[in-house]
Amino acid sequence: MESYMVSVDGRYEAAMREAAAETQNIVHAPSEYMPLSRFLFASLISLVEGVPLELISSIGEHNGFEAWRRLCADQRRRREKNQLQQVEGLLNPEFGSGVGFRAKWLAWERQLEI
Repeated sequence: MESYMVSVDGRYEAAMREAAAETQNIVHAPSEYMPLSRFLFASLISLVEGVPLELISSIGEHNGFEAWRRLCADQRRRREKNQLQQVEGLLNPEFGSGVGFRAKWLAWERQLEI
């Protein structure tokens, strides 16, 4: 998505990076960025569905940078949760016994290397 937006207008590169890093709601984009913000919002609304769509559909003024910020924050939370689950799985492996033990052990060792 970022690459496409940057190909549309080079200003998206810094603007989207800043929006993703923001921890507070982005209430208003600077006036010179309003057309970019609206185009970003329209692009996102047309591409997402399900939970991501629900996250951004209630944003007022079609603020694309706030929509991007929310999507990035949600993605970050899901990635952190997934990483925590992976660590928990490594700390509490289930090898079982019998035929599948060796395969599970080797898979667990491989995960430790990642």
